[in-house]
Order: sequence, then C-alpha cells, then structure tokens
Amino acid sequence: MSSKAQYIAKHINILNIDDRYTVAKILLFRDCKLLQSNNGAYIHLQDIDEETMEEVYNFLKTKLSSQKGV
Repeated sequence: MSSKAQYIAKHINILNIDDRYTVAKILLFRDCKLLQSNNGAYIHLQDIDEETMEEVYNFLKTKLSSQKGV
C-alpha cells in the first residue's frame, strides 16, 4: 500500500461528515464504485487509481491542516 493510501486510511475518520461526503463525491465523479454496508459506504484502496488517490490525499491534507490552525 502506498504511503498516500496509508495516510488516507489512517486519517479519513478525522474528517467531519460533510468532508467525508466530499471525498465520496470525488470518488463517484472519478467513476470509483463505492460499496454499501449497513453503516455506511466504503471502497477498497487498491481500486482507486493514482490520480484519484492524489486528489483525495491533497483534499485530506488541506482539510486536516486547516483544522489544526483553528
């Protein structure tokens, strides 16, 4: 697993629900298929292409760095 995928997996749950929804929209826009469970949606990280992974990683880093400054 790439370092970006590891970072995403480790920090995704720190985001608020609106930001998690934005991540889902990024994935859906990029034609990544989300899987549904009883308590939410998920995707296997190996199913995400590098360009999309980069976009999600950058979004996550931006959001988390702005939360630290508050």
